[in-house]
Amino acid sequence: MKKFLIIISNVIIFALASILLSRSQKSGDFMLKLFYSIALVKAGFNITKALKIE
Repeated sequence: MKKFLIIISNVIIFALASILLSRSQKSGDFMLKLFYSIALVKAGFNITKALKIE
């Protein structure tokens, strides 16, 4: 159950960061884009790590 919650929370983080990153492309701060990109990469690594635990 814990692995499932980790995967779901990281998928939600991944989705939110990608939506916010796509919105900030038009008029965004560089640091904001960098933060969202780091959040995307971190969530992706967490998802793959949680899947490998199984």
